Amino acid sequence: MTKQIPLFIASFFFVCLLACNTTSTEQEDNPTNTTTIDENTLLVEKKSAVIFDLADDEIEKIKEEYPEDVYAEIFSDIGFYMAEARSALEAKGIEVITTSKEKIIFRQKNGTETKVVRRESDYDMVLFRPDTFPIMTYSADYEQALGLIK
Repeated sequence: MTKQIPLFIASFFFVCLLACNTTSTEQEDNPTNTTTIDENTLLVEKKSAVIFDLADDEIEKIKEEYPEDVYAEIFSDIGFYMAEARSALEAKGIEVITTSKEKIIFRQKNGTETKVVRRESDYDMVLFRPDTFPIMTYSADYEQALGLIK
């Protein structure tokens, strides 16, 4: 069993790497629909889905709080749901941004801004259209989310 744990962890990180690899739709590349205001704030002005990624300190906290087999399962689940949501949303032509920035500001066409503090949210995904307020949801509920962002 202990020989399988390193293999499982390595497999998990490989899946996460594939699911969360940096593409033109992620905030690190500064896509056309986002602006980095400062190192901890992201501005989103166009139709997109923003998925919250765990920051390094959050990952370490989980590792400290749970046994290795439990946190490996947690990370596996997170990676799976993020990848599934990303794939389904992108297939519908919705740009997906993955970020671990602390603050995300959503600016509507009329200039109204909604600030979301990632660590204060119970949700892990925000759907946004500039003609309405952002919708907080879960990446695990991506199928329902598809109907909300059309």
